Amino acid sequence: MAKHNVEKRRDSLDKFLLYVLGVAPDEFGLLPDKDGFVPFKELLAAIKGEDGFRGVTEGSVNEVLNYPWGKAALEREGNRIRVRPEQANFEFEKPNTRPKLLYFGLKPTAWPSVFEHGLRPKPDEEYIKLFPTKEAALKVHSRFCPNPIIISVNVNKAESGQSIIETVSENLYKTKELKPEALSGPPVPPRSEVEESKSRQKQDLPGQSLSAHVEPVIHHGKKKGKFEDTPDWKIRTRIDRRKDKG
Repeated sequence: MAKHNVEKRRDSLDKFLLYVLGVAPDEFGLLPDKDGFVPFKELLAAIKGEDGFRGVTEGSVNEVLNYPWGKAALEREGNRIRVRPEQANFEFEKPNTRPKLLYFGLKPTAWPSVFEHGLRPKPDEEYIKLFPTKEAALKVHSRFCPNPIIISVNVNKAESGQSIIETVSENLYKTKELKPEALSGPPVPPRSEVEESKSRQKQDLPGQSLSAHVEPVIHHGKKKGKFEDTPDWKIRTRIDRRKDKG
């Protein structure tokens, strides 16, 4: 019975991976590269966000990967994974019109810099992913950041600033650059507050000076020139000697 349950769960995950990687990756906020690969960590985070698959681990996926009679026919190269091209069936449905606003998520600490300088893809990514609703952006970015802030992108302003926004599907859009004038989000604190916050964070880093948090050292030994720590009998002896000398 236990073996049957294991095989059943493996078959269920196998079919789900075929759908996620080979049919509708955009529904899960995944953007395959030109060879059909997606980052493994993004796939795993997306799967764990779905009911019935929250307990899936890297080992679970690797088990399906090495499951020769599975339907997904997965291939992994380093930190990326795909369904074999002959099994993939990307048929992204593109809308007739694009929304006026698109959305993405950020760590709150990154917003002041993005507000001032705009945004480019991370070093290991080719595109910035954009979503048609705040809810979709929040769902995807919450996988890696506990409390992301959602930034809106004015599509007309972005393209007036020479950004090219491509439609992947009705669920997903992509671009290689966003200028600051196209972005809107929560109020940005004054620079002085941002710098003060960064300074406080540095003080808490390992290897940094923690003088503000160090307790004063209390000296419990003899204090030169004072009698506070000297036994009474010594004090009396010294006084008697001074009288004898006098």
